[in-house]
Amino acid sequence: MGINFAGVPQLEISGASGTTITLRHAEMTDSSGHIDQRNINMHLRPRNARDVIQTDVYILNGMGKEVFVPAFTYHGFRYIEMTSNKSIDISKVKLSGLRMHSDVELAGTFKSSNQLLNDIFSICQNSYLSNLFGIPTDCPTREKNGWMADGFMVQEAGMLNYHSASVYAKWVKDMTDAQEANGDVPGIVPTSWKWDSDWAGPVWDAAIFIVPSMLYKYNNDLESIRNVYPTAERYLKYLTTIENEKGLLTDGLGDWLYYKAITPKDFMVSCYYYWDNILMERMANLLNKPDDAKLYAAKAAILKEKINNHYFDAAQLSYANKTQLSYALPLYMNIAPEHQRESLAKKLNEMIAANNYSLDFGFIGSLIVPEVLSQFGYTETVYKMVTKETLPSWGYWIKNYEATSLFETWDVGRNIGDASRNHPSMGAIAAWMYKALAGIQMNETAPAFKKIIIKPAFIKDLDFVEASHQSLYGLIKSSWKRIGKTVQLNITIPSSCTATVILPNQPAKQVGGGIHNFSFNE
Repeated sequence: MGINFAGVPQLEISGASGTTITLRHAEMTDSSGHIDQRNINMHLRPRNARDVIQTDVYILNGMGKEVFVPAFTYHGFRYIEMTSNKSIDISKVKLSGLRMHSDVELAGTFKSSNQLLNDIFSICQNSYLSNLFGIPTDCPTREKNGWMADGFMVQEAGMLNYHSASVYAKWVKDMTDAQEANGDVPGIVPTSWKWDSDWAGPVWDAAIFIVPSMLYKYNNDLESIRNVYPTAERYLKYLTTIENEKGLLTDGLGDWLYYKAITPKDFMVSCYYYWDNILMERMANLLNKPDDAKLYAAKAAILKEKINNHYFDAAQLSYANKTQLSYALPLYMNIAPEHQRESLAKKLNEMIAANNYSLDFGFIGSLIVPEVLSQFGYTETVYKMVTKETLPSWGYWIKNYEATSLFETWDVGRNIGDASRNHPSMGAIAAWMYKALAGIQMNETAPAFKKIIIKPAFIKDLDFVEASHQSLYGLIKSSWKRIGKTVQLNITIPSSCTATVILPNQPAKQVGGGIHNFSFNE
């Protein structure tokens, strides 16, 4: 089918009555060219012969040309195998694929002079849409589950690329419905009593704070915060009942499907416990609940102190076990002591440079590490990391597997039976392209891009970057290109918005709505 996507087949065929056509769908082929469903089948655990997925069966009526499109289902596939129990005239067969996803309009565009970067952006978009079916899901094949961290990891990238806010607003309501009597929430929403996902833990559960906060940030949506607030209150009370003797947390999933470096789960879940309280304080203030806000701010302060006392080594200037994510997470969440933040970011940058600019993290790190590095001025490092073609990297998937979608794990060939070929979870890097390379950023004192920051990183290896985002207030554009030793920047700002433009070695410039052009010599 050319690309790996979510949808259904459309079969146009003529043949004898009673002919049975079987269509089997797969994301990959084996060495002989036949479809390979190993990465799907190991999760099916069939109970009987009818308990199958990724398969459609059609019996011809024999009355001329027939068109078959399966209803009430969708598959994830790049390849289709068609078999018949009787001989058929292949000239009377036409098989095509119909792409399916929630009806969301395009909101953003990105293009650069680096084709690999463009290809990575494209596979991020494809996997996002392939996993948007009323809720954000993990894969369109074996599970189709609303894993909460998988969803919030790519929410910002998704909302920069598509007008998908209504999907997340609906998902927030699902979260409130899924809360259990003790205040805990499952790691999968919507959930089923047949599949316990409570063990996913606080990093996954953080979606009940992150998703409505991001809806407010990008869509000025207060209603989702109102909807989730009682749920979030009960959940934070629940977390106090599972604290250990240090007042921190210990259990749950961490940086899922890391490459080699294992960031300690107890460190991560405790950091997200802190982050929950920070986001809850912000939500309380937005809902004009100042007393609540003070309580959550106080709890966050206590947790910050405990985390730093237990996990921060001031002498070594490190957190936990010194992984890339161990350095980045406390910087991302503002847990690290203010006077040591720059030094910690420098050490993170040096660590990645010493690792030949190779990443070493999983789902969570794929959002956090690039974001932190660019925040502290190390976007060149992120660029080198993102555009690598060796394992582990996005480029490795494209170069070695001709990937047209994001994979579930970096080393996808190591355990072939447990690796989805269409997983959106590593797709936060698309947001980094908008925010760091094109420099389209938000002044968070005014949601929905009412106040804009334009701060591109003029990467030496790039000749141009072009990006746009259709915000609530109108179209935002940022494009820059090199002409000799001169860099030209052209921006478009919505008429009712203002922007701060930050260029290298120049004072910040304030502009209003309209088209603005800038240039400087390198």
